[in-house]
Amino acid sequence: MRVPPSDTEQALRAEVERLRLRLRAAGLDDGTGTAPELAPEPLAPQDRDAQERLRVKREQLRLAQEAGGIGVFTLDIATNMMAVTPEFCRLYGVPRMETVPAPVIEGLALEEDRHRVSNARTRAAGQVLPSVEYRIHRSDTGEVRWIHRRASLVYDEAGKPTQFIGIAQDVTERRQAEEALRAANERLQLALNTEVMIGTWVWDVPDNRVVTDERFAYSFSLDPRQAREGLPIDQFVAAIHPEDRPGVEVAISRTLRVGGSYRAEYRVRRSDGLYRWVEASGHCTLSPQGAPLRFPGVLVDIDARKRAELRQEALLEMADRLREATSPDAAALLAMEVVGRLLGVPRAGYGTVDATHALVRIHPHWMASPDVTSIEGVHRFQDYGVFLDDLLRGEVVAIADVREDPRTASQAATLEQVGVRALFDIPILEHGRLVALLFLHDVRPRPWTEGEIELTRNVADRVWATVSRLKALSELKQANETLEQRVAQRTRERDRVWNVSQDLLVVGSLEDGKFLSVNPAWTRMLGWTEEELLGRTSQWLERPEDSARSRDEVSRLAAGHPTLSFESAYRCKHGGYRRISWTAVPVPEDGVLYASGRDVTEQRQTEDQLRQAQKMEAVGKLTGGVAHDFNNLLQVVGGNLQLLQRDLAGNERGLQRVRSALGAVERGARLSGQLLAFSRRQPLEPRSLSLGRLLQGMDDLLRRALGEDVEVETVISGGLWNTLADPHQLENVILNLAINARDAMRGSGKLTLELSNALLDDHYAQAHPDVLAGSYVLLAVSDTGGGMTPEVLERAFEPFFTTKHEGRGTGLGLSMVYGFVKQSGGHVKLYSELG
Repeated sequence: MRVPPSDTEQALRAEVERLRLRLRAAGLDDGTGTAPELAPEPLAPQDRDAQERLRVKREQLRLAQEAGGIGVFTLDIATNMMAVTPEFCRLYGVPRMETVPAPVIEGLALEEDRHRVSNARTRAAGQVLPSVEYRIHRSDTGEVRWIHRRASLVYDEAGKPTQFIGIAQDVTERRQAEEALRAANERLQLALNTEVMIGTWVWDVPDNRVVTDERFAYSFSLDPRQAREGLPIDQFVAAIHPEDRPGVEVAISRTLRVGGSYRAEYRVRRSDGLYRWVEASGHCTLSPQGAPLRFPGVLVDIDARKRAELRQEALLEMADRLREATSPDAAALLAMEVVGRLLGVPRAGYGTVDATHALVRIHPHWMASPDVTSIEGVHRFQDYGVFLDDLLRGEVVAIADVREDPRTASQAATLEQVGVRALFDIPILEHGRLVALLFLHDVRPRPWTEGEIELTRNVADRVWATVSRLKALSELKQANETLEQRVAQRTRERDRVWNVSQDLLVVGSLEDGKFLSVNPAWTRMLGWTEEELLGRTSQWLERPEDSARSRDEVSRLAAGHPTLSFESAYRCKHGGYRRISWTAVPVPEDGVLYASGRDVTEQRQTEDQLRQAQKMEAVGKLTGGVAHDFNNLLQVVGGNLQLLQRDLAGNERGLQRVRSALGAVERGARLSGQLLAFSRRQPLEPRSLSLGRLLQGMDDLLRRALGEDVEVETVISGGLWNTLADPHQLENVILNLAINARDAMRGSGKLTLELSNALLDDHYAQAHPDVLAGSYVLLAVSDTGGGMTPEVLERAFEPFFTTKHEGRGTGLGLSMVYGFVKQSGGHVKLYSELG
């Protein structure tokens, strides 16, 4: 027995029938194959009653749809027209209409969500999803909204889709709630899984007693013992930054009133007086009467993230404001106001520099309050310290306290008269010449952090780019009278990029690889002028082994394949080679290629040094193990020989053989000691000593060891620092180096030993990974020998490697030197030239 349709089903069927009638009335196919009717037939009374009931049902359904935000649609696949309800039109922001072309609705979907939306092809093929969610731009407001669409296809007797009927609903609020919940869960999980968690609190609201752990108390500069016992909430609130305190108090009051979750971000004063960003999250429990009872929570350190966010927001705000600037002074003022507010300094600004006359012109600058003194105008650098040379070299001048820094100590009083106790200057260079600077001033001592320095560098680049752009626009506006002037201006801008690039830029011929145009970086990097290079190919500059590879690469470019990474060595005009990494693109229609080359010589040298250090470390470990085992065997052999020597008393021939064996044991022990020295496992007795006095004391020993034909010169700098080393082993090292030098000079020549203080900076340490930056005493040993080839130089420190004839050396002299220096925390380097 068939179940009669429900009222809702009847209403839906009536709605479908109504839409079909409207399609037929419009002269369109209704999807059933029924021809459009020109005039409806009169209805019987019972049909009119049924129609009235259906009308009421449809009205009820319409109200339900509007209340639930549900829009209904019927899409005719043949005509691609949609019959829609008013609520559907409201959801998509289109004018209220009864039919709408399907592409109009499909075009509202965001580009990245278009693949989720059905189209004429997928509907005709029956390949549509019954339920999807996608984002749209509302037609009327442009607002992005999430739409949930549920629909199904209607097929004819032949199984061909004829209609696509369904509903649409705005689910933006639900998606936002889900996203907020996901973000909250992720934030909580990250806080629990990292070390940024500061501590926890429990607030007994009726007793106004907040109990915290030790880390929490330290964050608020409170006594941990008192915090464990409980303190009033006012003592915690007092440590909050004055700018953040009102908002926190409002949030706490609201949570106490309504209960539930609590979250706030604010700055807390530490014991050193500085503020740090934290995030507090908690939950307030209310009594049945609505009174707050218990308020527990956690405190998370978000200082790094928050400051990064603030820096990013500041940069975005600055970018927006820079786009609005109409003059260089306005651009600098707007940018430095953002930086000054972010870093909390009283004064920030921009100045143009006349390096020739050591003058700076301070332009209108930002000041935090009217109490801050303006320094606009022209100033002499020498009146405020001796840091101009640092700026000319392109170095940042960051002075935490003008009284303490030697560059400003003599002029500290003058600086403090204009409200400067700490200063920070960022130089702006153009073509390597100091043209401007950005400055930050504080009235109290202030250490400038790496983050602040990096931020200000970023700002300096953007400000100068904007200033350059505004200047260029001004120049272009002035030159806008004639086409010739506009072309000249654009050419200058292109040439500026071409000329200031630190990389090698070249335009070459695809046919034969000849240089057609080169930028000035070739002269700065390799020493060759443009006239010397044009018309030549890279073969003129490259090593023979690189020339064939370069020709093959040019052939690949001629075939239309770009070069992403290609390296070759180029000869410098004044000797030596530089390793260049190339990228290039062909332009076949012009018959040319464009290439850019970056100097990677130091990078490759550093990589080679690291590999060499790793190899020496591995050889050292192997050598040390062998030396220990060898030494143990020698002890056994030597001990038995000594016992045998006593047993052979009176047997002179036997004793002579035992003494020969003992001599061999002693030579083996010395060999073992040299191996241990290389592997850095020999026992040392380091002490503070004067290397100058030690070297002077070895003068007679060196002269006897080297002979009369070797001239020995000792150069000791004044004020030599003491060093920490084993004096006996150090004497062996100096003697080894001297004897090696004598052998290299074939018994005659000049040996020079120089002592001086040396300060290895971070740049040197980065180029030599096996040494730490710091203060050292330098011992330089040089001779007038024939020198070493690069192949010999690379292996000179390896144990048992020697260029001497067999029987003339063990190959452990320099290995012992290398091991002792490394074991003593020093650094050793060889330099040699043939000839």
